[in-house]
Amino acid sequence: MRILSVCNLFPPYVLGGNEVRLREILERLRSQHEVRVLTSAPPHDVHAPPEPWITRELVQAVPYPRPITDRRLYLARELVVSALNYATTLRIIEEFTPDVVYVSDTKRTFLGPAHAAQRAQLPLVWDITDLSLLAYRRRQGLRRWAPWAHLDGLSFRYPIAISRFIRDELIRQGVLEPIADDEAGYIRQGVDLSRFAVDEPAVADGPAHRLLFVGTLIEDKGAHVVLRALERLVRHEPPGHPGYRLTVCGDSGDEAYKARLRAMVDGSELKDRVIFRGRVTPQEAARMYRSHDVFVFSSIWPEPFATTPLEAMASGCPVVGTPVGGQADFFRHDENCLTYRPESDLELADRLRALADPARRRRLASQALTEVKAKFDVRDYVRRIEEVLLEAAARPNPQTMNTSRLIAGAGTPSQSLGSASQSADPGSR
Repeated sequence: MRILSVCNLFPPYVLGGNEVRLREILERLRSQHEVRVLTSAPPHDVHAPPEPWITRELVQAVPYPRPITDRRLYLARELVVSALNYATTLRIIEEFTPDVVYVSDTKRTFLGPAHAAQRAQLPLVWDITDLSLLAYRRRQGLRRWAPWAHLDGLSFRYPIAISRFIRDELIRQGVLEPIADDEAGYIRQGVDLSRFAVDEPAVADGPAHRLLFVGTLIEDKGAHVVLRALERLVRHEPPGHPGYRLTVCGDSGDEAYKARLRAMVDGSELKDRVIFRGRVTPQEAARMYRSHDVFVFSSIWPEPFATTPLEAMASGCPVVGTPVGGQADFFRHDENCLTYRPESDLELADRLRALADPARRRRLASQALTEVKAKFDVRDYVRRIEEVLLEAAARPNPQTMNTSRLIAGAGTPSQSLGSASQSADPGSR
């Protein structure tokens, strides 16, 4: 099978974990299929070594991470950029002759590539990791004179939302059609268990005092809530307590928010209790999970689906988190984690005190580890994506099957990763 993956960013040009996730998917698919990536070029300060399977020719209306300040100018650029990316995608399709087009994040590169794929009579598989498609629904005025910048006419026969939450919201908003099978239309992301998984949680004796936050330092991630909860804990530490400590791993371009976090620490009794580590590698993150007593997932917005809680669980680290967005799919209070209401530092502090009991931490961590191993293996995740791609490649796109095809020579889907991996590893799922 020949897969053309179209995305706005691709490593080393990244904003967060989503781009890393996509590369991991495609690297695994490349073991059995021919993959080509069409994405945007990184800024001058990001070095992207040439790779034959990656074409960096898409245009962004406003390059990341520059903010969008003039909405009217941005809309005008969107029309031009959509048309340019439409033409670029048609050219790459003619060169590569894919069987299927795998469309990921379209922010700032827009819908031109998806319309080009459909114009070429190629099936579209949508990798949907957020609700950004809703923005196109509001642009009714573009339908007549800029159809390539609108959702109208695009086939969503093969959606892969990253969580049930994202799928259900897109159905509610009319982007996706209702789906009879409640388990269809989404595939929860997995993690590489070989990097994180342990045989059993190594829960330390004594009260939990080594706390960990891993995430982008923006307000929506709620690191400030963790600091406020830590202040409450420090003020009421019982005699003989080893002393609460917090490690903050992550970075961002939001300098004002980072300065606010540091001011909260420097101007309080937290000064010697908090360490800001900055961005860490996946290998460093794995060590962090194993060397801390509790991982805190503090997002205050309905995050589509976060993998840091899964990584912590796979490492045997107990989790306290907010059951918002995609996390509501698998967070179960006092079964595999403890949950608290978003932005409630009082409730978060109570949950952290509740984990003073090592037996409780061990019970939660053991249950979470069992579930992650059974349900969130990245190999299963990629295999299920591959199954959708193979199904799409084997069937014509019903939206365009009567139009004249612009390209020739589509290949034949090859052996699937599922069948190949099963023959090589009978124990894999």
